[in-house]
Amino acid sequence: MPQTLVLGSTGEDVILLQSTLNSRPPTALPLLLVDGYFGPVTQERVVEFQRNNGLLVDGVVGPITWNKLLEEKPIKGYWDKTWSRSNPFPKDSTLGIAFSGWAAPDKALSESAKIKEELVGDKYISLGGGESEGDTDGKFDNSKIERIIAAIKNSEFSGYKGIAFDIEKCDTGLAQKFHEAFVTAKNNNLQVLVTVSHTAPYGAADAKDLMTAFFVDENIDYLSPQLYTNGEENQNDFTEIMEVKWTDYVGAKAAIVPSIVRANLYNDARVHFLSLGINTKGFIQWANN
Repeated sequence: MPQTLVLGSTGEDVILLQSTLNSRPPTALPLLLVDGYFGPVTQERVVEFQRNNGLLVDGVVGPITWNKLLEEKPIKGYWDKTWSRSNPFPKDSTLGIAFSGWAAPDKALSESAKIKEELVGDKYISLGGGESEGDTDGKFDNSKIERIIAAIKNSEFSGYKGIAFDIEKCDTGLAQKFHEAFVTAKNNNLQVLVTVSHTAPYGAADAKDLMTAFFVDENIDYLSPQLYTNGEENQNDFTEIMEVKWTDYVGAKAAIVPSIVRANLYNDARVHFLSLGINTKGFIQWANN
């Protein structure tokens, strides 16, 4: 454990502190100069970090603050569209998701193959999410989920760290079938991310039942509610839909990692969720830059 740091401290532990703070999701403050000096600017960032994480706000980096700083690195991810390339964090992305919009695994795998090797961070492939008037290509049904399960068992997702299930539209009564897919993914060393429109899938008649099942499913690593509608907003949209409230996310087994338009909106999202008793674990950016 590094030493306790206070205003005026210097040395390698201060460099570690400054570098670690800079690696955290965006803040309302500028990046720190990594110079090994714990001055007022560094202390301001420490105070902000303590406040955002529910710690004692004293500007002193003791054991509790160090433990929080050095725990698992938060997600700093991005959606990389197969038709419109994106990589807003080329040097420090922790997760890149190949997004094609297809729910059918064969089509998603084919479309995503062309960008797979260029993903930065843990490589994920997205299934679902595509939409257009009268289009069902991104909609989940029992048959598509069965095909996903078979593809997982056949190692067709080899080379990916995880699968992002973008559940916007689906037939009713699929909670158990989704659970089966999540279990199969975990049993085959794949992580599971579930993303939905705002609080729930907008195109599922039983969206509330689905989300209730998702909240208690220990096979889901990340839940990523989308805080946007068209992906061009300049502020987070905390609309609640399909009778699912943000407070329903409290106590979810999965880590909450919201999808936001741009990284500079993360602080607002983080503060909003903290006010509800939800500690987010990073973010995923939708915009290309």
